[in-house]
Amino acid sequence: MRRPEVWALLLASAGAVFWALKPPPAEPEWNHSEGETAAPAGRVTLLGATLERDYGNARLDLDVRVKNDSPYPLRLSPPKVRLLAGVREVPPFFLPAERPHEVAAGTASEVRLRYWLEAADLRGPLRLEVEGESVEVKSAAPFDLESVENRKSRKLGGVNW
Repeated sequence: MRRPEVWALLLASAGAVFWALKPPPAEPEWNHSEGETAAPAGRVTLLGATLERDYGNARLDLDVRVKNDSPYPLRLSPPKVRLLAGVREVPPFFLPAERPHEVAAGTASEVRLRYWLEAADLRGPLRLEVEGESVEVKSAAPFDLESVENRKSRKLGGVNW
């Protein structure tokens, strides 16, 4: 134990173990005090949202917890699940190889729903509707899409964005 390289190796190993086992940094949570974030019956709860700009459009990722009380699986796609910008239905964003999410009968599940927004959709409120029950995603205040750098994503922390 008199050799310095042994001590250096022990210290480096202890540092690597500490670095590997440290908890991940906390992500900002959805601010529930800034507006309604759950449907009255508690069927859907908004956990968080991320907006990624793509030139004049944006992809909105919604992290939601959906509870399915029915005896049948709930497929999380239109017409049962819709994002509304005023009266216009926002189209979902999907990849051809990606299947729509489904919540099994009598369970609750956390899923990520993706939507393709136009700049005009961000001028008013956004509401997520699950089988007739809705939750506010964005307030009526206009959002400037130009404030987000192109191809960069921004975590949103409430409905006032």
